Amino acid sequence: MPGRFWLFKSEPEPRIVKGVDVSYGIDKLQADGEADWDGVRNYQARNNMMAMSKGDMALYYHSNTKVPGVVGTCEVVRESYPDETAFDPEDPHFDPKSSEDKPRWFKVDIAYRSRTPRKVSLAELKADPALQQMQLFTRARLSVCELTEEEYNHVLSLAETPEPEAIAAAHPKPRAPKGEPKSAAAAAAAAATGPAASAASAARSAATSSASKPRLSKQASAKRGSAAAARTTKSRAAGFAAFAAAERPAVEAALGQGANARSVSKELAARWEALSDAERAKLS
Repeated sequence: MPGRFWLFKSEPEPRIVKGVDVSYGIDKLQADGEADWDGVRNYQARNNMMAMSKGDMALYYHSNTKVPGVVGTCEVVRESYPDETAFDPEDPHFDPKSSEDKPRWFKVDIAYRSRTPRKVSLAELKADPALQQMQLFTRARLSVCELTEEEYNHVLSLAETPEPEAIAAAHPKPRAPKGEPKSAAAAAAAAATGPAASAASAARSAATSSASKPRLSKQASAKRGSAAAARTTKSRAAGFAAFAAAERPAVEAALGQGANARSVSKELAARWEALSDAERAKLS
């Protein structure tokens, strides 16, 4: 029977530090079977590992990903011993203050035990009243957290039930892979396009290629759009200046009769907006 319970944070997505990929998701742990949990450089997390006993159980948690959360379980199979990566200057976790004679950092060995039926997301964990005191929240920066037996079992029980709809709906939507339709309508259109339609489309493209305009890059398209917008703005400004000049006698007369300058300005702008495009074009 396990004595204590823990949570190991891991990164499932590649992250390169000093030329080394430091990610280690549950796929890798399952493939390897066992792993030494090296590279921990936080004293509280280190102390947690030094307090572990063989047979302790832990939740396996994916962090630094779009939807972080618990994805499986693992077991401590070797108690703490010096982390030799701290002695290696070429290692991303090198610490010059740690030596073989006086090691500062320690690690444990863990073994893959299971995947949860579904990921229990961080959002779901935070929303659960029974988990508010998890060290995952009270000491958020820890990569190795201690759990109570109740917290450990409760998280696993959540994984056996459907995710709340409100939480699921709030997760970031995955992007469609390159080359795949990005919508159901596009997917249906792609599915309906057979070889004959593709050939006909290719023939039409070949027949009109000499007359078609070259496609613009995103940068060129944006530049062209910006230039057009600038021309439009300049034209409107010139038109309004001409309109204001024509209205100047009326404006001066109104001001001379004690009219409020802001009110006169608003009225002038309203008359300008009331003009048709053709009338404005004549003034530009």
